[in-house]
Amino acid sequence: FFHEVTELGWLDEDKNRPKVWALTIELAMHMAAADGSLDKAEGKAVQSWVKKVIEMSPEGRKQETKSKLNSNVERSYAKASAGDISLDSICSSLKEMASEPQKYEALKLCVEVMSADGKADKEELTELDRIVAQLGLDPEQYRNMLDPHLATVEMDTSGSVGVDPKALLGIEDGDSPADIRRKLTAATRKWNSRVTSSDPETVKRAEEMLKMVADLRDELLG
Repeated sequence: FFHEVTELGWLDEDKNRPKVWALTIELAMHMAAADGSLDKAEGKAVQSWVKKVIEMSPEGRKQETKSKLNSNVERSYAKASAGDISLDSICSSLKEMASEPQKYEALKLCVEVMSADGKADKEELTELDRIVAQLGLDPEQYRNMLDPHLATVEMDTSGSVGVDPKALLGIEDGDSPADIRRKLTAATRKWNSRVTSSDPETVKRAEEMLKMVADLRDELLG
């Protein structure tokens, strides 16, 4: 009987954890710089994540963890400012040494960084799609992670430089009419549930998204 274990074990995950943390921070800094500038709020989102990691560290290793993570933040910030971060390289390393939960944690931080400045730029959403693809993550889980953030940010969904509505809803070239219908129906259900929110901004965003869904339905399904 031969059995090959393809997932990382606990010892491997523990051994790789500091490297995965460093890669996660570098990925988040790349995300912060995707729109052409490093916003203060985006930096705070990374620092907030670092703080949580430090708090969860064993008591005897908190100071060491804090020192390493702060050093990683400074180094990654400098690389991102200089445009010296390679997304392909980061994702390749994460795919090799990070566990599935760690990959989703890195993606979650990137989504939080994207929404930290209150805007969702086309460049940022494009980079998130690339991260999901290169890490081999489930697009549906990513959409579920992204949707609550889209309810609170500004988006430009008009014009040639705006956000691509199809990409925003996870509709890909080659999708069958049945796939498109399923994705649009799921989006309608999600955003309909937010129209009755007590937050005016959430209601406004939900109405915009529902209009986008209706326009795509007319365009793609007739």
